[in-house]
Amino acid sequence: MRAALCDEALRLGRMLVQLLPGESEVHALLALMELNVSRTAARRGSNGEAVLLRIRIALCGTTRRLSGNDLARTRAKARR
Repeated sequence: MRAALCDEALRLGRMLVQLLPGESEVHALLALMELNVSRTAARRGSNGEAVLLRIRIALCGTTRRLSGNDLARTRAKARR
């Protein structure tokens, strides 16, 4: 995964959320992107090689994972 490409996708996702705040699909997409990017560091070893998930689960990016979870919860509450 290329970090710059992921960052740009997240930036565009956040723009969509601002432009379409009432669209739950847009919020869900951003939440999924945040959750996916949170695992980036855990997917690669120090030499850039792919690493099995069970070996590196502790390296998950907590901040982005929490951001994705918060987005998902917020939208779920808003739909009720």
